[in-house]
Amino acid sequence: GTGGGLGALLGARRPPPPRASAGVAGGWRAQAAAQKARAAAAAALFEGRSAASLPPGPLSAPRWETAFQVGRPAEGTTGGLAFIATLAGAFAVKAADDVAEEFVGTRFLRAAGAPVPGARVVFPADAEHASILAAVEAVAKQYSRRGDAEGAQAVMVHVLVGLRKYDGPLLLLELVPAARALDEIGASAARLLEPAAGSRARARLEAMGRVWIVDAALHFHDRFASRLSCAGYDAAAAAYAEGAASEEARARVAGNLGNILLTDAPLDGTALVAAGVAAVDSHVKLVRGTASDAAALAAARAEARARLRTELGALLAEASAGAPSRSLGWLRVTVESSTGHSLSDGALAAARLGALRGVAAVPGAVAWARSELAAARRGDVGDAAWQAALARIDEEALVAVGRVFEGL
Repeated sequence: GTGGGLGALLGARRPPPPRASAGVAGGWRAQAAAQKARAAAAAALFEGRSAASLPPGPLSAPRWETAFQVGRPAEGTTGGLAFIATLAGAFAVKAADDVAEEFVGTRFLRAAGAPVPGARVVFPADAEHASILAAVEAVAKQYSRRGDAEGAQAVMVHVLVGLRKYDGPLLLLELVPAARALDEIGASAARLLEPAAGSRARARLEAMGRVWIVDAALHFHDRFASRLSCAGYDAAAAAYAEGAASEEARARVAGNLGNILLTDAPLDGTALVAAGVAAVDSHVKLVRGTASDAAALAAARAEARARLRTELGALLAEASAGAPSRSLGWLRVTVESSTGHSLSDGALAAARLGALRGVAAVPGAVAWARSELAAARRGDVGDAAWQAALARIDEEALVAVGRVFEGL
């Protein structure tokens, strides 16, 4: 009957669902296996090559409408970063809150003669901005049509959402061909970084010395660890030398070596490949703070300038005396901690030469930055949001750092 009420209805056992016949079950298994095989075949089209490993394309003509592959870094990157391959080549595209700081930092390094990827900004109002996002979405649809549902989802959820998350411009960056981070070169360290290996190794060392100096001018401390970037560096280096370094101390002496890329790609006439190394993810850190932080910020910057004067003075003094390069000893620790190879005195001397050239080049880079910031104040570059972002960069602090270099 119908007695028992609602409780009886809820407590009654539901009949089990009808069982699929063996033929139907086998059909589903075959369909799933076929779909998996199709996805594997779609992924195999690239023969294990990621978009970031493909030859770089020209920033002036990316041909977004021909995009066929999109990748992203596995970890360690803030903001949205995509690697997009088109028939013109491969490119890096970044979206973040601090695009202006990265653009100025990258161009400042270039103005000082340091090897960095080419960079340009694509503003939201530019037709190219929509073309880049459309290219990413189009690649996701290509993946889906080929049966790579997982790859399509990764592009839509992780790449496209990351690029759309920020309201500002996109930063288009040149890729470094055949790039390996400094902490990934392992047993190749001697071949890549010892002057006895040839002129390209010497060029890498000189470039790294120059980058070290220019980073200090920008107050950018997220690459090389040394007394210029870390007040407690000497204690950490001593602990590392004694084998008693904690993980935190080791991090202090190793730095962030993912921000320095080495390449052994065949010479192609470009300055980046000739240098054999590139500084990436570079930022100017001399930005204006809140009024409440002004006093603390001014004190910290004054202390940093004093440390800069001391270290640069020691660098110039030992170079004048022809003494071994104690000032570049941090580079030996950095390379040894990440690769196991101890750089020779000749390697440090080559890096010191690059550092000295960086010292001479910083005032010119400061002049470039002032010109760029002045153009933003006049409204000659970018949109209103970009001009406001550039206005956050502390020109007076840049000038003060430039005077340190001019006074040497």
